[in-house]
Amino acid sequence: MRCIIFILLPLVLFSQNKIYPDTVVTIKGKTFSGLITAVNESVIELDYGWKSHSSMGLNGINKIIMETLGTIYDSEKGFTADMEKIQAMIQKRKSEKTIKHTLKAVSEIEKEMHEKVMHTVRQQNIAEAPVVDEKFFRFSFGAFWAPYSRTFVTTYYHENGYIRLYETSEYMSHMTGRFAYLFTKQWGLALDLGYDSRSSKNHIEEHYISDNDSTNSGDIATNGLKTFSVLLNIKYYFSSPERHKVSPYLLVGFGKQFSSYISNDEVLFEENPSDEVITENYEEYITKLNSPYIISAGFGAEYYFSESLSVFSIIRFSYRYARAEYQFKKVYNDPNNTYKTYYRKTELSKGVTKVGLGLNFYF
Repeated sequence: MRCIIFILLPLVLFSQNKIYPDTVVTIKGKTFSGLITAVNESVIELDYGWKSHSSMGLNGINKIIMETLGTIYDSEKGFTADMEKIQAMIQKRKSEKTIKHTLKAVSEIEKEMHEKVMHTVRQQNIAEAPVVDEKFFRFSFGAFWAPYSRTFVTTYYHENGYIRLYETSEYMSHMTGRFAYLFTKQWGLALDLGYDSRSSKNHIEEHYISDNDSTNSGDIATNGLKTFSVLLNIKYYFSSPERHKVSPYLLVGFGKQFSSYISNDEVLFEENPSDEVITENYEEYITKLNSPYIISAGFGAEYYFSESLSVFSIIRFSYRYARAEYQFKKVYNDPNNTYKTYYRKTELSKGVTKVGLGLNFYF
């Protein structure tokens, strides 16, 4: 029986190509003959065999040839024939019952053989089905997680009254939300939003007691830094995503980090407050240094479990730049009206590399 099937298989396929006027060539190079019964921007409907019907996504098709119109679709150029002519051809077929007459022309032997052949083809197409078959999901929401070390700018007061600048590093995990929109199956935009917050409060008291004297001192120091980052990316897939396959992509973005810094120092047990007057833009200075402009580029790979869910990994390099000016002035309470000023201009630039994992939901 198997020998008969393999002998008759070329005859069946040859007869199908002669009976059906339309041809579909997939990205994988496979050719299907049939009758196109419907066409839209993302899906075609194809009749073949004996009462066999299939919906095929355009993202899995390389070329479509339709009867007298010739090539009507190319994966690189899109539709090459006027859509009105295509729809008119389909309506004409339906009105003349071309589909019904053509299917009846298939012999009983061809029906039996063709069912066996197409059953194998359908099983293979299911395994190789594109991510977006009948639907093209353009929107997605995801989360990106990266363990990394964060460096932020802070200061301490010098003994002469003005501040000294230094950086502090923290080892932590960073979570970023991502909203994306795909214009095509390979091009899209992605908006990354991230938020971090840190704060500290130190309450210090010192009491000295003796038989002759006693002193009390202390302070309450409060510091807090909040950052919110916005990054707009262009996303490009090297090939159209497919279910159960890895799709590599590039990500290039530009954005900015916005910060808010607060600092408060309350002196306790102060009996003789100083008459000196200090003016400075301390909080503004630290806020600007923690609000850099960001340029980033990354390479990633995305694996699709289904058309609605994927997991991805990415390595991203970011360049950050910020600058700020600090001004300090102290006026002494003396007959000479003595005062001291201090000025600092700071520019910070650095590169940051992150490697992390993420999850995307498409809808």
